[in-house]
Amino acid sequence: MSPESIEQAFARLQFGRDIRRPPDERRRGRFRTGWEDATMRGESYGIETLKRLSWRNLGYRLGKHFDPVEDLRPVRWRKLKGNATIRLSDATVCTAELRWYEAHGVGKRELKIKRLFGR
Repeated sequence: MSPESIEQAFARLQFGRDIRRPPDERRRGRFRTGWEDATMRGESYGIETLKRLSWRNLGYRLGKHFDPVEDLRPVRWRKLKGNATIRLSDATVCTAELRWYEAHGVGKRELKIKRLFGR
């Protein structure tokens, strides 16, 4: 989720009145509650609720727009490594040492081939 994608999503929002005040810890909590309503709880906000732009329904709208995996929960990433038999682009099959990051509920990310064996 980049700042540009957030700006684009915010520009597409339709609302009648913006009732937000500057963010503080309480308002961040309301934003998070709205985000969790959209991504984890599966709640639906009514049309009348979405006419006003509050921190809670802003979190709801952005949570609906972005991938639920990219929510605001802190995630503990682990750097892992292992060996696997892989097929290269030239159809060569060999054993490789792999490195990746993994988090519960998110899965593997940034899988990289560190070293090739038997090539």
